[in-house]
Amino acid sequence: MQVRVTGLPQLLALLVLTGAPTFAGLIDNGGGGAFSFGVGPYGGAPNVGGPTYIADNITGRNDILISPGLGTLGGFLTVSPVVGNNIQSLGGSLPLGGTQVGGGNGAGAFGSGLIQNDGPDMAFSLADSGSGGGSASYLISGANYTFTDVGAPLAAGTAYGAYLSIAGSVPLVGNADVASLRVHITDTAGIFGAGGTDLPQLVLGISRNGAGAGIGNYNIIAIGGTGGGNSALILDNGVNGAFRALAVDNQALPAPIPVGDILSISAALTVFADPASLNSTAPGTEMDLLNLTGPLPDVNLADTPDAVVPEPSSVVLLAAALLMGAFFRYRSRCRAL
Repeated sequence: MQVRVTGLPQLLALLVLTGAPTFAGLIDNGGGGAFSFGVGPYGGAPNVGGPTYIADNITGRNDILISPGLGTLGGFLTVSPVVGNNIQSLGGSLPLGGTQVGGGNGAGAFGSGLIQNDGPDMAFSLADSGSGGGSASYLISGANYTFTDVGAPLAAGTAYGAYLSIAGSVPLVGNADVASLRVHITDTAGIFGAGGTDLPQLVLGISRNGAGAGIGNYNIIAIGGTGGGNSALILDNGVNGAFRALAVDNQALPAPIPVGDILSISAALTVFADPASLNSTAPGTEMDLLNLTGPLPDVNLADTPDAVVPEPSSVVLLAAALLMGAFFRYRSRCRAL
C-alpha cells in the first residue's frame, strides 16, 4: 500500500474545474480518493523495459508508476514512492486539494507541490529541490468515482478515454520530469467485461542527458493510446529544456451504453521531478500537440487540466492561509463543546 490516509481536515479547494465527461447525459456521482507528496530514492540499474508499477491501496490496482522504462537514449531509473517515503497524505471524499512546501525525509529534500483531485480531473504542479540524482520529489493522486447515464444511450463507437497533458522544464544535465495516468473502468451492464478493462497506459517523461542544445541531449518517453500512437512531446527550447507533452487515449465504445448504466472508474496519477519542475496544462491551448495526437475523447473519463502555478512565495502564503483557516475552525469547534 502506497498512500496512508489520515484524519486531517479536508483542505480548501484550490482550483475550480469543470467535470470531465462532455456527454450531457453522463452524470458524475462523485467518489473518494487520496493524494501523497514525498521524496523517493533511486534504486537499481536503469530500467530498459516498459513502464513498471506497484500496488496502490486507493484504487486497489498496480497503477503507481516507479519507472517509465526505456527512453530514446536508454532506460530511466526506478524511484520508490512507498508509504514510508510520504511526507504528507490526505484522503476522503472528493474533491481533495493540498499543497506541500519544503520538508523531506532520509532520501532527500522536497521542493514544492500542488494538487487538486476532483476524481476525473487532477490538476497539479511539482518542483524538486537540490541537485539531480539520488532521489526525486513525487506526487501520487488516486481516485475512485462513478458516472450514471441518465440521458440517451451512448452509441457504440462513441469516443471515450483519458488524456495526460503536461509542461515543464529540465534546464540542467541530470534533470528529469515524469508523469503517468492509469485508468480502469467497469460498468453494471457488463459492456467492459466481467472484470472491467484497463485503458492504455499514458506515460510522459524527459531527462536531460547532455550539456548541449537540441533533441539529441534529451531522453524522451511518450506513450499514449493503443499502440502508443497518440502521444507527443515537443521540446520548445533545447537550451533551457522547456517542453510540452500530451498523451491521449481515444477508444471506441464496443457496444451501446444503456440508460441507467453505472460506470465505475479508478484513476491514478503519478508525477516525479528531479530537480526540475512540471505542471498539468490544458491541451486546448496546445494546438500543435493536438494536431499530432488527434482529437480528445468525446467522453473524458480522466484528465489533467490546467493547473494554476503560483510563485514560490505565493505557495507559502497559500499554505499558511490554509493552516490558519484550519486552526480557527478547530478553535471554534472547541468553544462549541
